[in-house]
Amino acid sequence: MRYTSFKKALRPFKELFLVSFVLTSVFIGGNALVAGDESAELSTGLSNFLADISEAILPEREPEVIPVQSLSLAMPNTNIYIGTSNRITPTVTPSNATDKSLVWSSDNTAVIEVTSGGIAVARDFGTARIHVQTSNEAVAAFMDLTVIDFPDVTDFEMTAYVFDEPVTEIDVGTSAKLKLSQVTPTQAKTSGVTYHSSDPNIATINADGVINGIAAGDVQIYANFGPIEKSLTLTINEPLVPSILPDTLTLDGPSLGYVERTIQLLPNFGEQVPTDTQVTFKSSNTLVARVNETGVVTGVNFSGLLAKTVVITAYANSNPSVITSREITIEKVFPTAVSLRVNGTVAAGESLAIIPTFTPADTSNRQLMWMSSNAEIATVSSAGDTGLLVGKFSGTVTITAISVMDDTIQSSITLEILPAPLFSPAQWEAFLMFIRKGIGHFTLNMLNGFLGFLTFYAYVDEKKKYRDVFLSFAVGVPLSAFFESLQFFAPVRTPAWEDVFYNTSGYVTAQLVMVVFFTLLSLWHGRAKKKQPQT
Repeated sequence: MRYTSFKKALRPFKELFLVSFVLTSVFIGGNALVAGDESAELSTGLSNFLADISEAILPEREPEVIPVQSLSLAMPNTNIYIGTSNRITPTVTPSNATDKSLVWSSDNTAVIEVTSGGIAVARDFGTARIHVQTSNEAVAAFMDLTVIDFPDVTDFEMTAYVFDEPVTEIDVGTSAKLKLSQVTPTQAKTSGVTYHSSDPNIATINADGVINGIAAGDVQIYANFGPIEKSLTLTINEPLVPSILPDTLTLDGPSLGYVERTIQLLPNFGEQVPTDTQVTFKSSNTLVARVNETGVVTGVNFSGLLAKTVVITAYANSNPSVITSREITIEKVFPTAVSLRVNGTVAAGESLAIIPTFTPADTSNRQLMWMSSNAEIATVSSAGDTGLLVGKFSGTVTITAISVMDDTIQSSITLEILPAPLFSPAQWEAFLMFIRKGIGHFTLNMLNGFLGFLTFYAYVDEKKKYRDVFLSFAVGVPLSAFFESLQFFAPVRTPAWEDVFYNTSGYVTAQLVMVVFFTLLSLWHGRAKKKQPQT
């Protein structure tokens, strides 16, 4: 290693070595001062570049499909009130399973129906077992649900209203409507209320809470939920002008409605408009359609696909004997078209949501049957309101979705399944760390170590034995540690002892490599010199 001929051969390049050593040191130090997000972006960009090269060279990786290991169901309460719906929350383990699509079913659909998204709909009193399983039927779970009636009222308040105005008095020949408020518990069943008047000769009240003024005076109006009773005082006045009572009533409006859409029924009193035009509306079946106090009828999403009929009855509040009814047919909203779209791409071993768009947007049943043109390339299953595609192998596949309401309504989308990425998510994280530590710290400092060694080797006098190596160590090792300390001045970066080790070990490794290299070179040179013929 101490041969003069080596140093003589390298000395013409000593300025080049020195400039290169200084430039690489400045580059490493400058990189240490780069903000944390910019540094991460640089390492990610380099990682992507290297990964692209590797993927172009290496064969396609076998996709890693993470199976579902366990499945559990949860609900705040396993009791569901009649006519309501609750979402069942599934928990899939592990959370990063490739195919987390589930198939739902009920063993008693007359009591509880369950949608493809896990929403349980209470249709009738009783108990039903809700089953859920993975699309490959490998893992399953179940939950027993009971449909119950609403709880009894424990407390309430009440007020008399004329239209939307609270009142404490009305005229003879007019009416008011008793309305309950502050009902406890909030979901209590109010259908069990009973009403009565302290003096029916002054005012009467019917089962719907409609109060009619009969004669002038004060009267107590009572409401009872079993033993719980509340009352209010109402004054009945003689009108200045005799009240005009209704003698006829019809309902104007459409006879056809749709689920979750509204139609308006308007009361028609004929040519003679009564003093009191308040009307009470009632539905014969609130599981088919509801009607509010203003005659707005809303179709309910009932079971089955066939249309159902409901009778809406209306009577004049001031003369309940004037009554009329109208039969309304409620149909489900059938789709006329459906389209499919995806956000992003999918590779083998990954999953992707396929998002359907229905026309009309309020289609009553948005469930779809999903099919794949090639299950070896990709499978697809229902994941609630979307489809879940799972890539199996690279290639092209066509996914078709068919409406469960009308199998003539369907849509297809052709997707390209990309080759499985070179790295799994965990491996990619490890690769990013390798780029940051292995290249960003170790390799750059090792390159600096080679240049530092050559610089001191070329500048130091050959007579000063090992001085070049000692100087290279003495300058380069503290310099490598100093580079890490510069991160104190970089935004969102903090020096780490681990990175000090990577820096210094990279520089030291270069020194050892160069010492071994020149030692071997010297041995080879010595042997070659001995073999030369003596003159």
